[in-house]
Amino acid sequence: LFQSTRRIAFELRKAEERAKTVKEQKFKESWEAGKTAFAKGQWAKAKAAMETAAGMGVEVSGEFEKLLRHAKAAANPPEGFVYVPAGKFTFGEGGVDKVNGPQQEQETVAYYIGRREVSNGDYAKFLAAKADHSKCHEDEPEAKKKDPHKPDSWSDKLDPALPVTGVDWFDAWAYAGWAGARLPSEMEWERAAGTNPATGGRTVYPWGDDFNKGKDGPSACGAETQWSVAFTLRPSG
Repeated sequence: LFQSTRRIAFELRKAEERAKTVKEQKFKESWEAGKTAFAKGQWAKAKAAMETAAGMGVEVSGEFEKLLRHAKAAANPPEGFVYVPAGKFTFGEGGVDKVNGPQQEQETVAYYIGRREVSNGDYAKFLAAKADHSKCHEDEPEAKKKDPHKPDSWSDKLDPALPVTGVDWFDAWAYAGWAGARLPSEMEWERAAGTNPATGGRTVYPWGDDFNKGKDGPSACGAETQWSVAFTLRPSG
């Protein structure tokens, strides 16, 4: 009887070890699938794989928790925003004598940025809210307080779907604060607009390299005054 009991206990331990090995292998496979999908910019697939791994009851590392957090953030951005992963990219072009030079390698943390430019409709809501100046920049001119942030060319008849134009930097700053975001940095804007997060490849324009073949058609008019808002993903580790 004693030998039988020992034999049963031994078999149970072996079965537990086999089950643990299988679980750990499946965990590793799901984690690897999550890392691969995330690297390709397949956010929903990465999130699903990482959540599957997390549900297996295996002790996880800080690296795993970080990827899980970012996969969830990438797959579920705030409405109207897209996720831009942390990473290095080529910033600028040409030498020091170029307007956008010199070309150099830079790195950003993960952040969200508006999918589209701020529209007339978006900006109209901001004006209608008549927000106080608590979100305005400390160096904002006094003139802004008389007719807060209304562009000279503003009209209630503007197409709400088109990007707002005629705003200055202080207007944009105030709008971003009111919207719960901030203005993106030059590096963040360039990375979001010209770098493919899946391949790291760079394009001249957000839609590709050919100015005349944008999906919705290029528009040079007002290109320098169209803008978006962003905010940094927290935690960003």
